Amino acid sequence: MKKFSVQNGQGTFTRSTSLTGTKNDVGGQIAPPEAGQSNYQMINHMSPIGRIKLFSEEDCKIGTSNNPPKLMALADKNFSKTSQIIGTKQAPIPVADLSPSMPTKRKADIVDISPTSFGVRQIELAKNADHVYNNLIRPIAKRQRQSTVGVEEVVDVPDDTDNHIIIDELAPDTIVNQGRHDDLIILRPKSLLELPIKENERFPVSNEECMHYNSIIELAYTKRIQRKYAVTYSMVHCNYVSLGQSLMPTGHVDNFLIPCFCRKFFEDRHPSISGRHHFFPNIGENILNYQDDKLRSIATSFLGAASASRGKRLDLSNTLFFPTCLDNHWIVFAVDFKWKLFAFLDSFYDKDSYLHKTIREKFIKNFIKLWEIIFQTDQHNFKIFKRMYLHVPKQTNGNDCGVFATKIMEIWAPPLDLRKIFSHDDIQHIRIQYMNQLFFWKKNTADKSLVTGFNLQGDFVSNPP
Repeated sequence: MKKFSVQNGQGTFTRSTSLTGTKNDVGGQIAPPEAGQSNYQMINHMSPIGRIKLFSEEDCKIGTSNNPPKLMALADKNFSKTSQIIGTKQAPIPVADLSPSMPTKRKADIVDISPTSFGVRQIELAKNADHVYNNLIRPIAKRQRQSTVGVEEVVDVPDDTDNHIIIDELAPDTIVNQGRHDDLIILRPKSLLELPIKENERFPVSNEECMHYNSIIELAYTKRIQRKYAVTYSMVHCNYVSLGQSLMPTGHVDNFLIPCFCRKFFEDRHPSISGRHHFFPNIGENILNYQDDKLRSIATSFLGAASASRGKRLDLSNTLFFPTCLDNHWIVFAVDFKWKLFAFLDSFYDKDSYLHKTIREKFIKNFIKLWEIIFQTDQHNFKIFKRMYLHVPKQTNGNDCGVFATKIMEIWAPPLDLRKIFSHDDIQHIRIQYMNQLFFWKKNTADKSLVTGFNLQGDFVSNPP
């Protein structure tokens, strides 16, 4: 626990501070969904702990040489409540009795009176994140499990409209055809798998998997079904629209499906064992386009990942993966601590493209600055990290980038030449595998009978595109 001395008009008081995160987080955690609502109505929720006002805008700005980066410990109600929730044996945090007649100096200078090493600070911040997040998330998760509301009803969760995406606010070209009366969402014209499919030794699929694949695609275009959750993992979900229309033969993976992959990778092999962290897409976008109001979500994500890392330290991980969608194209920005690399993994553009010339240094520079702000240190030497574009398989169309990016995140390591592991010829089989793996995973709590009981020959889909 780190102590700070804050000076104001009434004197000096000492307090302990901590940032918040989530114990089981891979990246920025998605908050409990509103039951029955489409992912196109709600996405990129901050976790409930993220709704506590941790920092003011002025305190979170990336500083200049005259104003070094820092995070200000605020003595307000939120921190008082946090100290009660954690329930440690320490005495309550003393807060100065500031009367209305005496104005409060919100920009008080902070003096570090208990200097510790960078590693110790990371461990302490991560442990505090565990306590705070677990105590705050438990009541909401319990209410979510007990809810029996219908498809059109809403669970009473804290409002955070700044992080919602309402379907009416989407770009006009996002939805190819949305009927006014039936609300049928069609991202792209439906394309089913043509059977029989050619065999593939590297990524084999069974006839049953192919049938389930086509069934999910049909359900993704079926009124009153397509909005239902096809995948429901711990705090992450997507509906049939996202799953079916993203992974169908001509589908383009959307932002709502990638978090499900990230969560599954996390559960399949915990980061404390694998040394790998797969962050949600909004974190990569927030790093690249950093502004002061993005700091809270990035800090929550980094500290949550640290709490799940070896030794509760994020820099003891092997690789951090940041899948990011830029102009409808998926790339992966990777930070590898083991090999000292900043790697850009792209299935279409190369290092000399206009895209990468535009984002490369900005991505790296913002990541380093945010690392220093969040962990309050400049001790980590990122200057020795190399910028690299390693060989990866290339796509031959405009729709497969999301599948390439996901497979790259799943298996990439610096010594590997991924071109020897998979190619564009394998993508259709990878799509089939991924759809079945996500849907039939043992930790998916969604109703699977819609797919297992679906009869492609006998069932009638009443609303084709």
